[in-house]
Amino acid sequence: MFNRARHKVSSRFSYRPEPDLSASIWMDAYRDYLFQQSSGSGVNKSFAVWNMNVTKKINEHQTIAVGVDNLFNHQDEELSLPGTFVHMNVRFTL
Repeated sequence: MFNRARHKVSSRFSYRPEPDLSASIWMDAYRDYLFQQSSGSGVNKSFAVWNMNVTKKINEHQTIAVGVDNLFNHQDEELSLPGTFVHMNVRFTL
């Protein structure tokens, strides 16, 4: 089938040095991703994308998280992989 990988492997490592601090790094590897070009022919591509995030609980009602998607800036316009994306999340609960 076009526009999907024949094989996909995911792996995650999580670390919690303190009860209010955690970090994760994970990788999604795609092998033989059959991309359908506009001409109707297919091209096999293989690649891996690494991501990470760190979460810190400030207090009982506040949490902050910072993450990086596509850590090593893998880019491919045909597969809509634009590169690294950095994001931050602040959560408040009542």
